[in-house]
This record gives sequence, structure tokens and C-alpha cells, in this order.
Amino acid sequence: MLWRALAVAPFLMLSPPAAAAGAIIPVLADPTATYEDLGRREMGPGIFEIITKRVGALGTSYARREVNCRYWTFRYTGNADTQEELAAQYVNSPFAPLEPGSVSYYIALEICRPGTRSAPSTGR
Repeated sequence: MLWRALAVAPFLMLSPPAAAAGAIIPVLADPTATYEDLGRREMGPGIFEIITKRVGALGTSYARREVNCRYWTFRYTGNADTQEELAAQYVNSPFAPLEPGSVSYYIALEICRPGTRSAPSTGR
């Protein structure tokens, strides 16, 4: 686990100030799309939920992820074409390791960055 912390540390030091809900999250894995933070909340010690909106060439989609910043894992708990569809579903999938360079990796870099963890709650 130490190598993961060391690999992420330089990015964290160079990151801009903490983002709030509504902020654009830079995702190098998907350069033609825009990812917007629609809200986040702490689920437990080091575990955060984030809802994102993706706008790309094929349209708009919404995703809800839980990210475990301590173990550098994540899971999707929802994925839909509209916010209403996303709110109506909850998938209890297992946590998986974050793959460097993946979309979820960049989302995790944002939510696990110090100073970003206490953004406004999304409620539920």
C-alpha cells in the first residue's frame, strides 16, 4: 500500500485548492468528456461517496461511486442516463482496486485529496 501512497503524493502536492460541488474534475483518461462533481459525502472513516456527471460526445451520464481512500479501492453504486434514474437505483457491488489512469482513479484523486473531503453532502 505504501507504493500507492507514494505514487499519488506528488499529484496531491501539485493539486489546486479544494473543489466544491459543481466543480469540474480533470480526468485525463477521458479527455473529450467533462466530469462535474454533483455532490459528495463521507460514508465512514476514509470512505466517501461522490456523484459525477459526465458530458461527452455520446451524451450525458451520471455515476455514483464510493471510494475508500485508505485502501485505494472503489465501487460503483449507480450509473444512469438521468439523475432521476440514478437516484432510483443502488447497486451493492464489491470494492475493487483503483487502476492508475482509469476514470475512477482520477475521481479518487479528487475526493481523497486533503481539503476536499468535507464538501456539501448529497443526502439520500
